[in-house]
Amino acid sequence: MAERWDRWNATHSRMMDAFRALAPDELLQTDGGMEGMKRYVAVPGLIHLRMHRENIEAALKETSRT
Repeated sequence: MAERWDRWNATHSRMMDAFRALAPDELLQTDGGMEGMKRYVAVPGLIHLRMHRENIEAALKETSRT
């Protein structure tokens, strides 16, 4: 599990770096969009994680016990 966590953290860091490189018009949806962001950003970066929040929290609790 520790290896998976490290891989997830590394992937998340790369994703955040990529978001920082985007111009505002590439990231934000002025007509509201999904959470004010373009769909291609909101779904993998926010919506998808929300869908799995309970699973992620459970995995983190399990990891802290092992």
